Amino acid sequence: MIVISADPYNQSRSPLAAVIPLTRASVKHLLHVEMTASECGLKEDSTALVDHLKFVDRERLSDTAIGRAGAGALARIDRSLVRVLGLNAGPGFE
Repeated sequence: MIVISADPYNQSRSPLAAVIPLTRASVKHLLHVEMTASECGLKEDSTALVDHLKFVDRERLSDTAIGRAGAGALARIDRSLVRVLGLNAGPGFE
């Protein structure tokens, strides 16, 4: 899972965190984001299932990250989130 909720939200009293599940399966939808093992620090290439966004209890999350999405992967995830949630990405974001 990739935690995508903002740090101030994650540090609030809410027991939840917004996450995007990962899979080793190949991309099957335009909203899925492929990430190589080298760019996210995981053992295998992964696909972020942005259209499966959900909130989970933070108790389910480890205190230590096992990887980190690179800037390129995060930008691709952001673009998919804009499409899924109908957000206004602001000028210059396409």
